[in-house]
Amino acid sequence: MIKKLSIFFAVAAVALGFTGCKDDNDPVYQEPTDATEFKLNTPAFASQFYQLSPDGLMTLTVETQPDYGFVSSVLYSAEISLDKTSVYPVTPDQRTNTVMQLKENDIAVGMCNLAGITDRDGWDANPVAQGVQKLYVRAVAQLSGVESSRVVSNWVELPQVQGFFAIPSPGFIYFIGAASGWKAPSPDNAEALADWRLWESETAIGSGIYSAVFTIPAGQAQFRFYTELTAAGWDNPTGTLGAREENDDNEDITLIDGTYQGSYVIGKGNWQIPEWTEDGELTIVVDTNNKTVQFTKGAQQIYTPRYIYMVGQIAGGWCPPTVANKDKLIELVDKTESDIYTATIDVPAGTGAFNFRFAKDLVDMPDNDAWGAAEWIGCPEGNDFEIDLPYTGQCDAGQNNWKVMNLSDGGKFTVTVDLGAMSVDFAEVTE
Repeated sequence: MIKKLSIFFAVAAVALGFTGCKDDNDPVYQEPTDATEFKLNTPAFASQFYQLSPDGLMTLTVETQPDYGFVSSVLYSAEISLDKTSVYPVTPDQRTNTVMQLKENDIAVGMCNLAGITDRDGWDANPVAQGVQKLYVRAVAQLSGVESSRVVSNWVELPQVQGFFAIPSPGFIYFIGAASGWKAPSPDNAEALADWRLWESETAIGSGIYSAVFTIPAGQAQFRFYTELTAAGWDNPTGTLGAREENDDNEDITLIDGTYQGSYVIGKGNWQIPEWTEDGELTIVVDTNNKTVQFTKGAQQIYTPRYIYMVGQIAGGWCPPTVANKDKLIELVDKTESDIYTATIDVPAGTGAFNFRFAKDLVDMPDNDAWGAAEWIGCPEGNDFEIDLPYTGQCDAGQNNWKVMNLSDGGKFTVTVDLGAMSVDFAEVTE
């Protein structure tokens, strides 16, 4: 009997409709056709005002489970809707629990998508989405790998849900100056200043690096930047990025070989270019991480640097790839948005053989949780795969390490990771 039970469980998971059995006590898969058997409980907060927050969790409970004809591990998720017609899936981290904890940020993303909002301008132009809305939610159940086992529950109505703009989209700051008409940085001027924004790259959302190309009339190269439009207007105490702190304490700059590089402070002093005597284009890059600016004459191709991180023995002694550990890790940079990342790395004398792999990004969580949450780039040949430099090979989305054997006396080596070709190249630098 035990052997027969095992066989029938396997069949139920991969070969649907195979329901015949001579022994009435054997489990038989049945497709759940009666959705009324699968119920989502109406939560106590259903009739209350519900404010979604980026870090919040909404808890929903499955009241009765679907009947599959035998006891099995069921995967649960949810769908939300604004009209019970168009739906958006929301998946909890723990899918086998009948108590689902849905990330409110995911719900807010879904509400934006259902409202047709794809960017900040779409959100700003949609007062309905910004207000309190009626939201419908239902549960979804399914056996792993069994298509016909999918079933949805009843709808639960949440009549007063306040969402927020949650679509990942490039951030922006504002150019304010003579060329933009010295319009005040206030919400009343949002439309007039819409074309005077510097944007993050689509491929580097959240980078804090903003750029744009503006046409500057002759004699009007005088400007500073504002991070947002507020009711305080000119008097925004923290959102003004200028050459100097005091208002009208301007800084004359010169474009050497067509370019100026400098830093900014929180202040109202303007940059001004006395040599700007003809109409022309000016390429501007503002890096809010390093508090730097770059102004280049003419329309230039703008690239936002992107990074991956070496994690290993020579990179902070195997620090996990968290935001807090950023300064301990080794950055590889892609300066041309080519998906090719490079670095030159010093290896201290006496290090001996050392191992490493790469993290695609940094996670903002405790060290103990980071190892499982990070997205890795590793060695497909196996863990601690021993190599001598120079070495060229492949990489994969795994956690296996390369182990360099022939730099025991220290030195320098170059590292190139090509994520387009999923290849690596490591070479010793000989001086």
